Amino acid sequence: MKLHDLKRFLLCAACLSCCTITWAQYRVGGSSWSENWFVGAGVGGQFYYGDHNRNMRFFDRLVPAYELHGGKWFTSGLGLRMGLNGLQNRGLTQNGSHGTGEVYDATKWLDKQQFNYVHAHGDVLFDLMNMIAGYDYQRWHAIPYIGMGLMATWQRPRAREISASLGLFQTLYINPILDLTLDFRGSMVNDRFDGEVGGRKDEGMLTAAVGIVYKINYQDWNRPRWEAPPRRGPRRALQRRFSPSDVVAHYDVLKRLKDGAEDPTENPSLP
Repeated sequence: MKLHDLKRFLLCAACLSCCTITWAQYRVGGSSWSENWFVGAGVGGQFYYGDHNRNMRFFDRLVPAYELHGGKWFTSGLGLRMGLNGLQNRGLTQNGSHGTGEVYDATKWLDKQQFNYVHAHGDVLFDLMNMIAGYDYQRWHAIPYIGMGLMATWQRPRAREISASLGLFQTLYINPILDLTLDFRGSMVNDRFDGEVGGRKDEGMLTAAVGIVYKINYQDWNRPRWEAPPRRGPRRALQRRFSPSDVVAHYDVLKRLKDGAEDPTENPSLP
């Protein structure tokens, strides 16, 4: 991914995040720092799209994938998470980078390619169903997200590249602490990540994973939230209630009561 493309992506992500935070806070109050955390894990499959991988059969480059993540919901519509996924990519190469030594298509000088990698990423989650239709935890949720991260391989030729991601995270309610999940992710990275620079501007991978989420200190978003304090502080209210004129008036009433001049049950001014 080129620098100007990355800047555009970050700017769009920041604008969308600000708009979403404002709308989510308008619809639903936020949670305290200790509430509504979650951790999850998933397994599935993925494939890498590189310079020559289109010449490879789909199931030849399909590999197992894993996903570990954790995060927090700040409102019922906006959350953040950090994740880790990998572990292997398969494809084709003409220059021998990450080559296995096995020829795939001699007529096109293509050899098989395989290397391990890890992808650390941060995502902004948008639960549009809660934001638009109102909060409801006992239903299926489709949660689009955008993210940035770092993709790295420790095998020669080593590489570390910034990544950008788009995806759809889906949850299905099981009970108050567990959700079933299905995550579709598309990640982009620089063309040189696989050790071979070709005619593509970027490369990346498509991932699908089924998993489970465990909710930590889950709180219902429909419960009453904090109320704004009164505009006048307690001290000001106390001063207003017991002004000097009030003290004098109460003193006069109490003095008359002591002298037996008034019946307290007939004087509504007494506290």
